[in-house]
Amino acid sequence: MGYNSAIDYGLVEHDRFHRIVTLHHSSIQFRYKIYSYLTVATFIALLLSLFFVFNHISGSYPLHFQMGLVLAASSTAFFIDFFLLKVMRFTPEEESYISELPHKLLVSDLYSSEKRFYSKSQPNGFIPDQLFMNPDAEIIICDTKTRKKFKVYPSDIEQITRYSRELAVLEQRPIAKTAYISCVTPQGTKFLPIKIRSHR
Repeated sequence: MGYNSAIDYGLVEHDRFHRIVTLHHSSIQFRYKIYSYLTVATFIALLLSLFFVFNHISGSYPLHFQMGLVLAASSTAFFIDFFLLKVMRFTPEEESYISELPHKLLVSDLYSSEKRFYSKSQPNGFIPDQLFMNPDAEIIICDTKTRKKFKVYPSDIEQITRYSRELAVLEQRPIAKTAYISCVTPQGTKFLPIKIRSHR
């Protein structure tokens, strides 16, 4: 696939992501949190059950029987995980969105999407693709790049650092130290974390 095709693919993916994050993020976030809590509770319950069972049968039953119990418990956990996804009524597009986004973004509120911000140093404005607010009330910066391969460049770090410096003043809110580059390639999309440089 040539570079022009990669750009075309990136534009389509950018539009798709912008649409779903703007229209559906809040709904997905609410159901994802419930799904996450239930999944964690299920795995904890299974681990406690296994611990209890092994403490009582470890010396009485052969190893293959004990391994069978582990396999059965693991299968049950995966089945419950699959069942919970369906109960939460995630559409295939929403499931794809969940598989793309890092957990930190999925549990955060959408703060803005493709909003233009103006400052003295940038009078023409700048547009971070998405801003999220995490449970600690920090703004997480997310910017989309179309690439041939999954890679973060120094210019990306400079740009995000500049955004964070401007936003900290404009919004009067703390900026999360980890930002994300949504790297769109013909092979798919990955959210690559980057550490924001100190403003000092």
